[in-house]
Amino acid sequence: MTAWPTELPALPHWRTPVIAPSLVVAPGRPFASIYGDDDWSLTPPIANPGAKRVYIDWSRFPEPFREEMRLAAWMMINTTLPASVLVGHPAWHPRLGPHGVYDTVRRWNKFAHWLTEQGLSTLAACTADTFTAYAAHQASRPGAVRDDATRELVALTRLWAFDAASATPAGVTMPPWQQYGVDDYLPAAPAVGRGENSREAVGEATMGPLLIWALRMVDDFADDILTAQPST
Repeated sequence: MTAWPTELPALPHWRTPVIAPSLVVAPGRPFASIYGDDDWSLTPPIANPGAKRVYIDWSRFPEPFREEMRLAAWMMINTTLPASVLVGHPAWHPRLGPHGVYDTVRRWNKFAHWLTEQGLSTLAACTADTFTAYAAHQASRPGAVRDDATRELVALTRLWAFDAASATPAGVTMPPWQQYGVDDYLPAAPAVGRGENSREAVGEATMGPLLIWALRMVDDFADDILTAQPST
């Protein structure tokens, strides 16, 4: 169960506040958005007036996924992750701040565009295999790193969790990494900087004879070398 703001309806309508009034710490700066706006300001919960202002621009989302993700985002802003989703993830935040919400929804947008390229038009059509294919797509990008790829997968876990918690879920499938862990869905861990060689070790068939000749050089020629060395 999640704590629900008492001033919000279970299902938003066009004029429902994007952010529950009880979460607003900077009222009137900037204008408080309503659910039907194309641009959602995430700044009202930010106490520091000098902090960077962040917005969600829904016009940038593919139309088929816009309303499904809009509802999930509204849930994410105003409620916490269900306790069952947090099990095994002690570092996860039950509720994200405005910048965390912005980054998560930005990753949803990337996912929505990729789904559109695959010919899908609803989150309900996204299967475990679809999630696996997207994770592989992210992991194969040039310069892909594990930390950023992990954030991509966590963002999609939040999409599934908040969709399931809404009054009218789209039917997002649970991502497979929520059950099996993320390691198999991430780019390979780099060897450099982790106490390992960046190149494969020389094979025993090659190293053995080299060591033998090195020992023979010492045993057989050391005296001759020292004798031939000019005295100083």
